[in-house]
Amino acid sequence: MSADGIQAVATVVRGLPTPFPGAVLIVLHRRVAGRWAAVLSRLAGRDVTEPADGDVLKPDQIYVAPGDRHLIVPDGRIRVEFSERVRFARPSINVLFESVAHAYGPRVIGVLLSGYGSDGAAGLHAIAADGIDLTLPLREIGPAIGRLVSEDG
Repeated sequence: MSADGIQAVATVVRGLPTPFPGAVLIVLHRRVAGRWAAVLSRLAGRDVTEPADGDVLKPDQIYVAPGDRHLIVPDGRIRVEFSERVRFARPSINVLFESVAHAYGPRVIGVLLSGYGSDGAAGLHAIAADGIDLTLPLREIGPAIGRLVSEDG
């Protein structure tokens, strides 16, 4: 994860409404555990945590996948798994997107800032089978998500 990458994620998180009515799950491609949750929390001005296996999803909570672990949300609880790489990535964006799409269907908003190889694109198709809904400049993503969740309200 580059400094530019973490800044991009922080820009999106800063643009989200407070309080946010849902959980925010973030995958940063990194192979080792680190202090990315603390760094992102400082940059975004919001509480960001690395979840433990079995944690319950909470509204207005931002979770970042632990290094070298997949983040899966099958049933309102977070699963943190060390299983095979998917498209050469662990954590994998596809794994997260596919699990939340299966569990929550149309209530999911998927955002792909960048990917590692093809990781991310396949997972987005699990969320929006008809393709991409919006392509936005970085600073407009958080506010757009806010508008989407208020429309669903």
